[in-house]
Amino acid sequence: MTFPGPFAERGSVMALWNTPHPFYGKTLLVTVFLILAGCGVSESDEVAQDANTVESSSDSSETGSSGGSSGGTEIDNRVTGSIGDGPIVGARLRVTTRTGELLNETTISTADFDTTIRTRGNSYPLSFWADQGTDLVTGLEPDFTLLSVVRNPSERTISNVNPFSTLIYRTAGNSGAVPASEVEAARQAVLTRYSFGLDTSVFADPITTEVTDNNIHYIVKASETLGEMIRRTRDALLATGANADGDDVVSALAADLTDGWIDGVGESGTDARIAAIANTASAAVLLEAMSNQLQVNDTDSMSAMDLAIAQVRPNAPATSNTANIPVTATAREQLTRSLWAAYVVTADSRIFDTITAVESMSGEIQPGQLAAALPAGVHSVLRQATVGSAYVDEFTVETINAQASDVGAPLPPPPAPPEPQPEPEPQPEPEPQPEPEPEPEPEPQNTAPTISGTPDTSLLVGAAWSFTPNAQDADGDNLNFSVTGAPAWMSFNSGTGRLSGTPAVGNAGAYPGIRISVSDGEATAALPAFTVTVNEPQPVTGSATLTWAPPTQDEDGSLIGSINAYRIYFGRNASDLDQVVTISGGLTAFVLDNLELGTWYFAISAVDGLGAEGGRTDTVSKTIL
Repeated sequence: MTFPGPFAERGSVMALWNTPHPFYGKTLLVTVFLILAGCGVSESDEVAQDANTVESSSDSSETGSSGGSSGGTEIDNRVTGSIGDGPIVGARLRVTTRTGELLNETTISTADFDTTIRTRGNSYPLSFWADQGTDLVTGLEPDFTLLSVVRNPSERTISNVNPFSTLIYRTAGNSGAVPASEVEAARQAVLTRYSFGLDTSVFADPITTEVTDNNIHYIVKASETLGEMIRRTRDALLATGANADGDDVVSALAADLTDGWIDGVGESGTDARIAAIANTASAAVLLEAMSNQLQVNDTDSMSAMDLAIAQVRPNAPATSNTANIPVTATAREQLTRSLWAAYVVTADSRIFDTITAVESMSGEIQPGQLAAALPAGVHSVLRQATVGSAYVDEFTVETINAQASDVGAPLPPPPAPPEPQPEPEPQPEPEPQPEPEPEPEPEPQNTAPTISGTPDTSLLVGAAWSFTPNAQDADGDNLNFSVTGAPAWMSFNSGTGRLSGTPAVGNAGAYPGIRISVSDGEATAALPAFTVTVNEPQPVTGSATLTWAPPTQDEDGSLIGSINAYRIYFGRNASDLDQVVTISGGLTAFVLDNLELGTWYFAISAVDGLGAEGGRTDTVSKTIL
């Protein structure tokens, strides 16, 4: 980067305001310095955090753009909360009025937000929509748009944005512009029937309870469990060839939940098959989470959750981790209903044994106690049942949903052992018989081949991927391999079973339902179906730090009044600075981060105590490499 002027040698650029004040006909003299920050990281996290304050027409405390609404008196409402499936950083937070007008759009650098919305009272309820950013548990963008609602203006409102708030407000009618009784009905249905392990004695309300160092692990674990149910439901639909995403699943479940149950019977938009898949997936994710073995995107997520908690709450005590969350009675009740639903799909005795184990427990159960009581292989059985529920007939769909909404629904138990038979009457000794003719030797029986192995399930675009299963045949028969569900960018060797490929740009996404089989010509064995997820590389961004000396005098040399604010204009075109940030007049430095690679241009203006804006500085630039 080239720096013109007298500060070129020390890597800064000085720009001079010399524009008449629009009211006084005077000139504000301001010196601005653009200091280089490293690409992708600001000079210090503390500076970047402290600089994340903006004053705009909505008084937001995060960097963003604001609009307004007509009618009524403008009211300040300070809204705070957390954003998360797992904790999400860098999320885009949009605030809309009751009519859908965009009021504020903000990028939140941390998992918490603190913003003051200034708008008119008749703009309420306000909807808070969160998307983009990075889920610290998955390392990916959120799988569906999160929603929360502020129904009425207040001096301060807590409104967490998470899967629970999303399901509650989508069920009540998206924007919250419905009677409070309907919102409360949706809240009660979620908290009493679909809490996914959230302990309401510690975290009373997923929307209005403040997230602290001592309760963060409760909301993170429960939110991630609910989010994983939505992901697995989506993946099972995709395996059938359906065109669906996370938002489609949430919409269908919200329409269904209007009667208080996810049972395939609800308002327009309800999909009975999506309900059946969700109920079966709930059994899998609940059992994994309650035994502290939750898989997220086919990877153990418990350590990732604990690391995310430590990242966003570094002062949290060591006890604030996922292993210290007891299994509640509400969670056991939801798990039992969901296990009966899964038992409809596959009447595996391990599911029945799990139901028996769960129903025999009482009091406070720790995750380790539950894990020790589970039959081996039950987690795999439930994951297969989730996929299987996407293919069952309509009668089975109805049966699954009936089981998930009523524990007492009839279901045949496992076969009982035969009753003992009475002792036979004594019989006289039979007459000796001649020796029978020797039976011919039986034909040798074929032994089915075996196949095993665990593939890597996640990679980046452009990275080579391969997997070769281990297959054996006790009879020494020749083996032939086959594969189903593999994407076009993979190639397959039928002689070795090797599946390999390198995904290109455009191949990003999840590829569920991949299954490799082996046959000896008579019998076939197969690996469990697996999912390979291709991730886009994380974008490389950088930052620019602006510092300046505040103006002290006008052009005629007289002292100026107070500076109320500064406006920073920036963009990719020097003649069109199409983005603006308004900051406090008390600041002398500001960090603009998340800048894409390339050259950026900047200029600053000052706003006095009367709201009059002076002219901009000369435009300066920085190239993000």
